[in-house]
Amino acid sequence: MLESVYQKCLIEELNLRNIKFESEVVIPVVYKGKRINCDFRCDFFIENLIVVEIKSVSDISDRHRAQLLNYEFIKSS
Repeated sequence: MLESVYQKCLIEELNLRNIKFESEVVIPVVYKGKRINCDFRCDFFIENLIVVEIKSVSDISDRHRAQLLNYEFIKSS
């Protein structure tokens, strides 16, 4: 299935379970004190605690790992 289909199904499931979430959350990128407009988003931010990034791939690549590390860096900033 396409990631967009998984995303719509997960939205439905989270709503059915009354779980608070935001979808397509813009993650601010700040470089040397200046906010950079680069449209960086995470698929879901659940209960103000959990980042969910949907992938529909046969293997996890280094690019996917780097994306997760970016979320960790932003959280610790």
